[in-house]
Amino acid sequence: MPAYRKTAHPYGVEKAIDYDLLDCLKLLHAAGGNLHEGEYTCDDEFYPNTCNARSAAVLEYMLNNGVCRNIPLRSLSNLTNNRESAKPYIDMYLRAGIRPPAQAEQFLNTYYPLNTVSPTPQHQ
Repeated sequence: MPAYRKTAHPYGVEKAIDYDLLDCLKLLHAAGGNLHEGEYTCDDEFYPNTCNARSAAVLEYMLNNGVCRNIPLRSLSNLTNNRESAKPYIDMYLRAGIRPPAQAEQFLNTYYPLNTVSPTPQHQ
């Protein structure tokens, strides 16, 4: 009879990160779940699982357990669709010391530029 691995399934770790389930993530990690599973490279840029962290608690746990700090800010464009929804993630990464404020501002201006043209009033 083959020996079975007694480790957490990588899909469970990924879902715990995606759905911000810190306690579940801790249990899966303690059961042998690999926090690095699912990391990938795109356009020569490394995307660790921390790119999917939606809370400071999950992000901090992953960083404290060896997951890469090199998080490309453009990975946030997969999580957000406007400037305001990106700001909490940017702030979370800034507090974790992952990116300096100047890079965060550059990211926001590149991916979510402010609307600098005011609408023209319509006369009736």
